[in-house]
Amino acid sequence: RVTTVTDGATVLARLRDHPPRLVLLDLKMGGATGFDVLAAIRGDPGLHAVPVVVLTSSSDPRDVERAQSLGAHGYVVKPIAHERLAERLGALRELWLSPAPRTGVST
Repeated sequence: RVTTVTDGATVLARLRDHPPRLVLLDLKMGGATGFDVLAAIRGDPGLHAVPVVVLTSSSDPRDVERAQSLGAHGYVVKPIAHERLAERLGALRELWLSPAPRTGVST
């Protein structure tokens, strides 16, 4: 099941109400940046252990470094082609949502 939240200001309430197995987080959203949301997730005792993978259009090395320093488990740059995005999402599903949970950082 996939739930979409487009407003950074309301995402934490949604996550607290329905803790996910994985968060795919865009850096650009309304209400708060993805960095703000990531920092808040890591600071929340009920959510800090949830894997967060940044899925964004930004390939800026400074964004990658900042996401990692804030505790992102991975950083995936969204490709323009729909087929490539579907492949990357499938790989994320396999890595983070397979029956045997994985640990570690994937970049």
